[in-house]
Amino acid sequence: MRFTSRLDASERAKLTAEGLPVLRKLPGLIQKYYVADRVGTEVGGIYVWEDLESLKSYLNGPIVASIADRYATEADPDYEILEVRHYKEFPENAAQTSALTKPMVGSVRFRTTLSSAELSGISIASLPNYDHMPDLLAMYRVTDVDNGRVGGIYIWQTEAALDENFASPTVAGIEEVYRTSGSIDIRGYGLGLKLRD
Repeated sequence: MRFTSRLDASERAKLTAEGLPVLRKLPGLIQKYYVADRVGTEVGGIYVWEDLESLKSYLNGPIVASIADRYATEADPDYEILEVRHYKEFPENAAQTSALTKPMVGSVRFRTTLSSAELSGISIASLPNYDHMPDLLAMYRVTDVDNGRVGGIYIWQTEAALDENFASPTVAGIEEVYRTSGSIDIRGYGLGLKLRD
């Protein structure tokens, strides 16, 4: 979920702190990553839910309905519903994170001409490659349930690690390996905090 808020960073941080206890009690919410784009104008969150019913209940509930007023937005929040196909955490990397790091979220999405089976095979085969990335904290391989775009959400320890990944041969090879159709959407967001450690 993303939106542009007219509130400054300190006002948004206060609202976030006030909302944590409520979000931690939401049925079905496993994790929320609080994010902001690199210039700080677009803010929001990446939510991980146990099931679609819990997610839909949240989207149709009072918290989402009040975002425009609470955060002084110009428009309703924009959101995508992504089905997580593969997920992997790297707790050994998280143990190395210090207070000096600036965690980042990388998002890569595209359309592919591959079949579901072909896509899944490539995705599963590539998972061991991520074991050797010391700055990667977690990764989610996803499919947009509304438009079929696929890709990944990656949690990195630092902005430098995110930028290095975006400039890597792996990202440069997405078009060929995944037989993409149309543009590849690549975005980076600062990670403010996580709902749960």
